[in-house]
Amino acid sequence: MRFIIVSLIGIPASGKSTISMKIHKLSKENLLNTNVIVLNFDKLIRIDFANITDGDYKKSRDVCFIKIENLIGKLKTENFSNWMKIIASNELKIPQNSISLSSENLVTLLIIDDNMYYRSMRQRARQICRTCDCKHFQIFMKSSLADAIARNSKRCSNVKSSVIKKMFSDLEVPENHRTIFLEIENFDEGKFLAELKDRIDNPEVLTEDHQKEPQEQSIIHEMDLITRKEIGSKIQEVKGKKNMKEYSEKLNFMRKTFMEDVRSGKIKFENLEGLKDGFRKFIDTD
Repeated sequence: MRFIIVSLIGIPASGKSTISMKIHKLSKENLLNTNVIVLNFDKLIRIDFANITDGDYKKSRDVCFIKIENLIGKLKTENFSNWMKIIASNELKIPQNSISLSSENLVTLLIIDDNMYYRSMRQRARQICRTCDCKHFQIFMKSSLADAIARNSKRCSNVKSSVIKKMFSDLEVPENHRTIFLEIENFDEGKFLAELKDRIDNPEVLTEDHQKEPQEQSIIHEMDLITRKEIGSKIQEVKGKKNMKEYSEKLNFMRKTFMEDVRSGKIKFENLEGLKDGFRKFIDTD
């Protein structure tokens, strides 16, 4: 039995849960010859975004990942006939409607339905893959901020718009070439099924990703600090002259756009000082 961890990436209401249940449905209908276990972090750790602190959020996620690692370890060592019993007794308390199992399938997908808007969050899933000898690939749910907020407003239990805006601003778009990019508004099931089968057969090469990550993370962290500091300086310059809430949101949106253009190669710089100058000019166009 091969185990593959699938990391879902995206801001709240971008379509992650919808896609995870579509994969579950494809398995149930035998269109995808894999077992599927959906791990929805919002339900598993009952996140209260309005009151939880960054430290508590990180601790809750770490505990959840430890439970996932324990679950995989038990499933890999037990007969398939005992799987439902193991899953039912696991501390995660995974709902039965999130599980699709068949003894005929030789691959099991464990779908982590979490925001994972920072690269460091995704690394924890890769660590489990290395520890438990699993494969990995990720799905990025692309969404505009306006669409996500509109969808979120229709939910029974929704997330504060301010939280979604912050995640949208902080979101680090994945650059791994094996990532599946989706937009829920333009979803094509046939194309998605083909991409899923391709990633199952040819997942990420974790050793290469692991070698590149520390240096990449260090540079991104420096870029993040520089652009945030420049925004702080810009806000101080105009304090009292503008609607500060709207102006701050606008600057943060410009920061995100700038960072995406840098990562894509649209904007280039030779060093971090060049980045600072380039960002100043970018926000001075306001």
